[in-house]
Amino acid sequence: MNKEFTIPKNEPIQPSAVESNSGASSPKKGKKGFFFSPAKILKGEFLADEKVIKHLPFVIFLTGIAMVYIANAYYVERKVVKIQALNKRVKDLHTNYVSIKAELMYSMKQTEIATKLAETGLKESVTPPKVIRINEKETLIY
Repeated sequence: MNKEFTIPKNEPIQPSAVESNSGASSPKKGKKGFFFSPAKILKGEFLADEKVIKHLPFVIFLTGIAMVYIANAYYVERKVVKIQALNKRVKDLHTNYVSIKAELMYSMKQTEIATKLAETGLKESVTPPKVIRINEKETLIY
């Protein structure tokens, strides 16, 4: 077998096909050093690079998600402060409720009511109440 490179007659010669078969590797032209050099970062040249422009929608998406995350953190922090204030108010109102209920229970005792009514001139009856009994046959319900 002959190991020479043959070109078909009906196809044109392409320079890339010849270079790839030659086996010689040529250095890439146009690259100057590291991609994120400090000079490129300070001048802002890295923003105009093709790789950055290619991934720009994804970077904008990540920026949006980060902004939503930060806003959510502030929202939750405000809600926690509000919940703590409401819990403190509920505790104060519960304390107020318990003290008012205790005062009401004390003022509803029979002896307290009797002393308050004695000031107005009414006295507690010493005779027990009488029970009135009605026969069901005699009463007519309309």
